Amino acid sequence: MASFPWTWPRVVVPISRSATALRGVLSDGLLGKPTVMSTRVDWDLARSLYRNDNPDYNLGAGFVKPIINLRVEYMDMPYVTSDDGNRDTFLNEAIHDHWVESLQQMFTGALRDSKAVIRFRQPRLDNPLFTEDDRIHGRVETVPPELVDITYDPSDPDLIERAVFTHFIWIDERTDAEVLAGTLPRGSEHEVLEVVTQDDYRFSDKTDDKELVSWKTTNPWKFVPVWTAYNEYDTSIGGGQSDIESVLPFIKAFHDVLTQALQSHKYHSVPKAKFKLKDVTTFLVNNYPEVLDPDTGLVKAGASITWSGKEIFFFNTEEDADFIEATSVLGDSKTLLDFLIDCIAIASETPKWALLKMDAANPNDASVKTFEKMIERKRKMFNLPIIMLCKMALAARGQSPVTVRVTWPTVNVDTLVSKGQAIQQIVMALDVAAQHEWIADPTVIQILSTMFPEISDSDTEKQLAKNNVKLDVPPPAPLSDTQPAPKPVNGNGGGSKAVARRAVATATGKPS
Repeated sequence: MASFPWTWPRVVVPISRSATALRGVLSDGLLGKPTVMSTRVDWDLARSLYRNDNPDYNLGAGFVKPIINLRVEYMDMPYVTSDDGNRDTFLNEAIHDHWVESLQQMFTGALRDSKAVIRFRQPRLDNPLFTEDDRIHGRVETVPPELVDITYDPSDPDLIERAVFTHFIWIDERTDAEVLAGTLPRGSEHEVLEVVTQDDYRFSDKTDDKELVSWKTTNPWKFVPVWTAYNEYDTSIGGGQSDIESVLPFIKAFHDVLTQALQSHKYHSVPKAKFKLKDVTTFLVNNYPEVLDPDTGLVKAGASITWSGKEIFFFNTEEDADFIEATSVLGDSKTLLDFLIDCIAIASETPKWALLKMDAANPNDASVKTFEKMIERKRKMFNLPIIMLCKMALAARGQSPVTVRVTWPTVNVDTLVSKGQAIQQIVMALDVAAQHEWIADPTVIQILSTMFPEISDSDTEKQLAKNNVKLDVPPPAPLSDTQPAPKPVNGNGGGSKAVARRAVATATGKPS
């Protein structure tokens, strides 16, 4: 049997108290490395915070999903361009029609877990549920990072030599006869390793310790169709960062404060009664005579009174009753919770209106601009994974894996309007400068290309621009008054000038 690579499980242990609970040190040695290098995010904790099912954070972790989802929603889907219109159409169809759901999963996974692993594949030809159009565009799969091990070429960090995927497959061991007889499912879960190299795909059943020879296939593409997308990559860490890390301390504080406020509410929500009595026996005779022994006039052994809060009591002179109520701390807690919401919004670079703290967005709010800049920064982080996916799709079709340009929709409509007005003035100024021969056409194209990434190089753009204007060719004039003019292409009449003149003269009574 062929040997398959596998690694020791990674153990996460806590680091310094100043670090967040999301990041821990791997079992690798840290001697000679930066403090947080070789650390990674605790993916299980990050996902439980996103789902809000962790009891240690659940009164504050409700902010996590809106923060992550809002980023993904505003990032939207990009468009790609190159110097070939047919290629651009194919790739944009793939992104917006075939990959959109998986790309959103990639954005969400990377923002939450610090990184996401994406895999390109094509449906099989014998799958009746997929068309040829589905196959050529391919499919993108987002893989949990803990289920894949990637080995890079030591001399080329962009070249992947091998990717090992871990699959957990339930294998039903029932026979067909047992299934028809209604036998309950009987089987076991098998851990299957899939090793992808530039040459082939190999599979090994780690549970049974055997190679699955019949599953082996060749790799016709000669590359490993896998790529890692990082969020906020930091060289001192050697990896990405989760958007939950910076906000987690405030989420924990929000959870603790709200927990204390709820506990305090239990103490002051039900007031206690206070009685001012000069003669207890007389009070009991007037209100609770059943607790007294009629023979001795003393309280019965083990007697009790019932208090429901609805009784009417009879008192003697100078006796009275009152209520003791604990002072509520909810007012101070509300102030502190409002402050923590501000901290959460600032730490996560999220406007308060996005956290439903305000009724509407204020265009003059500084946090809105910060949020827009943050979205633009996030988009740039995912340009390379999208470019690499496009390269994989082209290479899988046998085409040249060109590097496409990635453009994104505008984040804010007001920004688009302001940009449009500014560009209009710039274009008019460049047009005047070109007419006066103050600036060359290639320079104008180069300046505009900084504003519109879709613009090609100067020579290509000028060649394509020649197709912009199509001059209308006027119909030829008739050779004489008796020879009819060619019939217009729109079908609006025909005939000769002489006939037309006689018709006009008849209608107006004037000589032709």
